[in-house]
Amino acid sequence: PVTTSPTGGPTALPSLSPSDLPSVRPSNMPSSLPTTSPTATPTSTPTASPTVVPTLKPTLGSDVEGVLLIQQTTEEILMLLSTEVSNLVDISMLGTDLAIEVRYAPEIDVGSVMFNLDGTFSGFSNKAPFRMVDNPNLSALGDHSLLITPHSGINLVNPLNPLVQFVEITVVDGTEAPSPAPTEETFFVPPVDDDDSVMLSPDRLIPT
Repeated sequence: PVTTSPTGGPTALPSLSPSDLPSVRPSNMPSSLPTTSPTATPTSTPTASPTVVPTLKPTLGSDVEGVLLIQQTTEEILMLLSTEVSNLVDISMLGTDLAIEVRYAPEIDVGSVMFNLDGTFSGFSNKAPFRMVDNPNLSALGDHSLLITPHSGINLVNPLNPLVQFVEITVVDGTEAPSPAPTEETFFVPPVDDDDSVMLSPDRLIPT
């Protein structure tokens, strides 16, 4: 470009290179822009439903010791009977084909066992498993007591009195209807005279 001087002659302007121009940058502009990576949306993993395992009725193993109530035909163990408290036996659930079996620890040398049910001799066994079988009174409704006496020899020789066991059993039938509650008898008291000294005798009470 050319400008005109006051004298009228043209004056040449100095030429500027790009390096001579000032670098202009706003003071609040960052030197570099941050790079934002897109955030991946998490995918939800479906939670598997817990598997429900049904609770099974506990069973007694073959190594159990004590007085057992068993099913006579199948020899299934039904109950481990207590020698400290009375045992409740419901024949509506356990049936009536019942028997008793006694098991001792291996270190106890037992040759025979005698059974007494309700004070009556109910047989004996000369070899393990020691059992009282074929006794219908065991499933009869009501209270029963069982006395078990082990012996060191066969045929009830040399009783081992320290090992005698006493078992109480109460047999019930859960299917039976409960007995009706007793009814109270009410009486009608007839009126008496105005004389307070009159006593009412029992024969004047009239059932309603």
